[in-house]
Formats: sequence, C-alpha cells, structure tokens
Amino acid sequence: MLILSIDSSQPVGRVTLARADGDVAIIETVQAHGGKFSAQLIPSVKRLLEDHNIEKHHIDVIAAASGPGTFTGLRVGLAAVKALAEILEKPIVTVSVLEALASADTAKERVAITEAGKGFWYVGLYGDGTASEQHRTADQLRELLAKHSNAVIVATQLLPGDFAERGARIADAPISELVARVAAERAARKEFIDIDAVDANYVRPDEALYRTS
Repeated sequence: MLILSIDSSQPVGRVTLARADGDVAIIETVQAHGGKFSAQLIPSVKRLLEDHNIEKHHIDVIAAASGPGTFTGLRVGLAAVKALAEILEKPIVTVSVLEALASADTAKERVAITEAGKGFWYVGLYGDGTASEQHRTADQLRELLAKHSNAVIVATQLLPGDFAERGARIADAPISELVARVAAERAARKEFIDIDAVDANYVRPDEALYRTS
C-alpha cells in the first residue's frame, strides 16, 4: 500500500510518501512553508513521485492531518487534499494531530501535547481504549498532568518552565510521518472518509472552563 501523507497543521507543512507492507516504511518527507503550502503541494507530490520512479496512479491512499493546528494552514491544506484526492480518485484517511502524536509511544496511558498559542495548549488523553481532545490554559494543563501522573507525555516540542520538570518524550518523527503510520492501520480496515466530510478539527475551547463568574 502506497500512502501519500499530508500535514498542514504546523507552521512548516510536510508531505510524506510511505509504503505499508505490514510495517510502514517512510520513503521520503519534504517541507512546504506556511501560506505557500497550497501552491507547493502539487509540485512537491510530483517531485516525490518522480524522484522515486512512482506513477501517480500507484498511490493507494491519501492521508491528512485534520488538526488541531493553525487555522489558515488547516483550511488551505485540507482544501488542497480534497482537490488532490478528487483529481487522483483516491480514498482519504484523516488523522488527528494529537492521536498521531500519541502514537509515537506505546504506553498504556499517554498525554499528547502541542502548543495552541497565546498561552494555551492542545491536549490529547489516550488510554484503555478511550480518547479525549481538549483545549487548555497553562493552569488547567498543570492540573491535568497532576491527575494523570503515570501517563507518558509526548510533545511536538520541549515544554517550557515547570512543565519540563514532568518530562516529555519529543516525537522523533514529523507529524506527516506519524499520520502515515496511523492511516495505514485505518486504510487496512477500509476506514476511509467521504471527500465531502473532510473537515478541520480545531478542538474548540470549552467556554464553561473559562468563565470567571
């Protein structure tokens, strides 16, 4: 199975070509920057395929990071993913950035963390077959980590200040590569998403958590 995995959720977008034959082997990952992602996507895909002597019709699945992440990056990137899937007539698998991040570790309980900006954090809790994605302030994140003291933390970057005392595993692969690995499992189970249902997962704040009265 040949997978084209696309991540536009981060400040630096990435496109990964991977092959899944039991295990997932990363063929190559290339970068695309910010607002230029849409314009760079098709040329990046074309170059990837040409460099590895692969025809476009050999792609079996298009995988996409659905967020959370940058608003513009997700909107532009997922629109490009939908267009590419329609052009190539290929199925789509979407994967949460937090789920992909958590997949970097196999511990029973994991907390995936990535920065949301302006002092906020995106947090994913995974364990015992359950999953929860949240938008949290720094204080709420401290409380959550205290509550889940035995969980393994997986983050996209070094955690600042007192968060660093808890320790965190920094993901050793780009989000697009982690997405490819999760997508391979879903594609094997035929868990595809209709092109019209592809949408960004922004993990909106729960307003009740921020009320002061």
